[in-house]
Amino acid sequence: MGKNVTRSIIAAYFLLLFGHLTAVYCMGVLGRNYALGLVPTFYFDSESNLPTLFSGSILFLAGALSWFIGQRHKLESSGEQKTFYRSWFLVAGILIFLAID
Repeated sequence: MGKNVTRSIIAAYFLLLFGHLTAVYCMGVLGRNYALGLVPTFYFDSESNLPTLFSGSILFLAGALSWFIGQRHKLESSGEQKTFYRSWFLVAGILIFLAID
C-alpha cells in the first residue's frame, strides 16, 4: 500500500509540474498571463492554486500521521519511553500549523 501512495503522490507532482511548465510557456513564449485559467491554476510562484493545495495537503497528511504515531507511542510505551510521544505531538502540531499557514 505504501508504494501505491508514493506513486500517487509522485504522479500528482509530475502532473502539477507539467501544468506549471505549460503555464510558464504560455506566459513566456505566448505572452498570455491567463490562458483560459491555466496560468493562475498551475503557476508555482502564486498562491490559492492547485500546487498550494497539494503541498498543504501533504503537510496536513504528514501531521495527521505524526499525531497517530504519537497516540500509538502513548498507549504502548512505558517507563522512560513514556515521554517520547510528546515529541511526535510536537512534530504533528508544527506540520499542521505549516499546512494551515
